[in-house]
Amino acid sequence: MEPSKPFNASMLSSVSIVSPIERKDKVGAGRHTVKKSTTDPLTPVASTINTLAGALYKVFCASPDQARKEMREACFDYLSLGGVCSTGPVSLLSGLNPRPLTLVLHFFAVAIFGVGRLLLPFPSPKRMWIGAKLISGASGIILPIIKAEGVRQMFFPATVPAYYRAPPMK
Repeated sequence: MEPSKPFNASMLSSVSIVSPIERKDKVGAGRHTVKKSTTDPLTPVASTINTLAGALYKVFCASPDQARKEMREACFDYLSLGGVCSTGPVSLLSGLNPRPLTLVLHFFAVAIFGVGRLLLPFPSPKRMWIGAKLISGASGIILPIIKAEGVRQMFFPATVPAYYRAPPMK
């Protein structure tokens, strides 16, 4: 193992110092930015990521509810399927795919996948009840978050007045 070099002030000579004003110009308007895309002229990056983060928080927070437990396990199994089942949610969370409709489709795909996991071996009235609670719980998680973020702002960003959104990135 190679001994580490002692810290020297000359090591900082290549570091550029950026003032807070320059940094703010480079960073942009913050988390409420609107990204310019080739397919959609205005796509709400922040609201999609916030919605997914809020939904994941509610799914993975501790709860004694059997339906929430099934939803958690369905999330892990859905991601382990690979392909579009893993790249879709990861691209949503990373901001590479900011389309809210994709978020809603993947969220309900996880819920339906969870119901399928429950019913596939041997459907029973108890499992059907848990499946119905899972779909109801999924709706109860995602719909209030979408409402809080703003349905119009998420799904129809071009109709939101200009003073509520940042200018498009160049």
